[in-house]
Amino acid sequence: MQLIRRASMQLDRSNCTTSTKQEF
Repeated sequence: MQLIRRASMQLDRSNCTTSTKQEF
């Protein structure tokens, strides 16, 4: 389950690099 969550976070980060989602 943690692997999926990590992949999702990475995707989100890639999609929002200049967003305020740089907390992860």
